[in-house]
Amino acid sequence: MSQVLLIGLGLYLAACYAYGMLLVVRLLKTRTIIRPTSRQEPHELARAARAQLSKDGTLPDEQRLAA
Repeated sequence: MSQVLLIGLGLYLAACYAYGMLLVVRLLKTRTIIRPTSRQEPHELARAARAQLSKDGTLPDEQRLAA
């Protein structure tokens, strides 16, 4: 009986290790998105938003007013 428990514990620990390695690989593969506008002043953000809206020109008026 104790051998069965040891084998079960070994399989459980191996599965935990494999899952942890999977999480580490997924964490390392994700890229961090750095948005330079997040460091700008509010008036610079508003100016950048207006420039983007005027460049696109396809947004409805409600979204233009919100930006």
